Amino acid sequence: MITLYGPDGKTQIARNDDGAFSNNSELLYIVPEDGTYCIEVSECYVLFGEDVCSLPEFITNFDYTFGGFEINPGAALVSVDSEPNDTPAQSTLVNLVSFPDNEIPPAGYQSIGWGSFASVSDKDSFSFMVQNDFEVPFDGRSLCVFSFYQAGTEGNGSTADANVLAQVSTKAAPNTIIASADVQVWDYTFGYPELPTITMPCTKGTEYLFTLSRGAGATTGTNDFYFFDHYQYGSNTKEIEPNDAAPQPIQTSPTDDGEGHITSVNGDIAKAGVDGDIDKFTVNVPAGIGLATAFCSAQRDGSGLRGLQVSLLDDKGNFLKNGSGSEGEDHIVYIDSAYVPPGTTSVTMHVRAESQDPDVTGKYYFCTLLLNPG
Repeated sequence: MITLYGPDGKTQIARNDDGAFSNNSELLYIVPEDGTYCIEVSECYVLFGEDVCSLPEFITNFDYTFGGFEINPGAALVSVDSEPNDTPAQSTLVNLVSFPDNEIPPAGYQSIGWGSFASVSDKDSFSFMVQNDFEVPFDGRSLCVFSFYQAGTEGNGSTADANVLAQVSTKAAPNTIIASADVQVWDYTFGYPELPTITMPCTKGTEYLFTLSRGAGATTGTNDFYFFDHYQYGSNTKEIEPNDAAPQPIQTSPTDDGEGHITSVNGDIAKAGVDGDIDKFTVNVPAGIGLATAFCSAQRDGSGLRGLQVSLLDDKGNFLKNGSGSEGEDHIVYIDSAYVPPGTTSVTMHVRAESQDPDVTGKYYFCTLLLNPG
């Protein structure tokens, strides 16, 4: 774990803002003033205890490496807020590089971007083009993803630690919001804090706008910066309509430990609410399976769906378990270890939504279903 202190050597500025898809301690910080800053390196258990860190007796290697560098704003994958960029016509272009290197066709594209808010009324606009040549599975669709970084003294040190609004629209229709999220609203569903993302279906060859602004109640801080990561790649299995009456069969894959089976799907609720769209998926139950777990998200990924719900049924149409209420801005919806009776040959998952946000047009959602031994 790393902690950043200010030039006085006493004031904590930031701590351990883990990079996306990594457990390594990493801080991306915009330095507001010259001076000598201090870095403290600590073992995780010393700071946070056994609830979130390994016990000392289980650690076999106490070595670590440490380094610091300045990110080159001219690098190929870097996109830096360039003022003025409040309007679509002034938007900063998101630079993209393919991954992995030298693979044709590429698996996807990526970028890292940053900027600062000059005031609570400042709006930073970025434009990005969905590339045409990355691979999409035959049963999937193109996804565009924006992930964000924890702000505040326990994050990357930004003083914009609340009321930071990210939105996506097409450049052709900038006032029609497809996806929207307050990027500093935490989800503690699984016992540890997680930030939302914008993870949305997107169309190859289409130019989109990504905007960052301050929401209602925002205040001006001394160093209101932000970082984001952007990715473009193909999704897992996509829903195929109609699947309201007859459920769509989907395949599972063995889990890493070889004991369970897992599958992930994404779809759209065409009509939310009473008498609305109910998407149904069914999976075969392998021998030895006794538990089924599901978790789904929509609003937490920027979708306009509100109150996402999930249920699991057996092959006779009996409910195994309903989800944990409905999804909200600060929590996903999930089913934890529903009992699957012996002899059950299939499990069906139902997905629906209570309503559609009138200001956000995205109707998409994502679900994962996991089968484990009882």
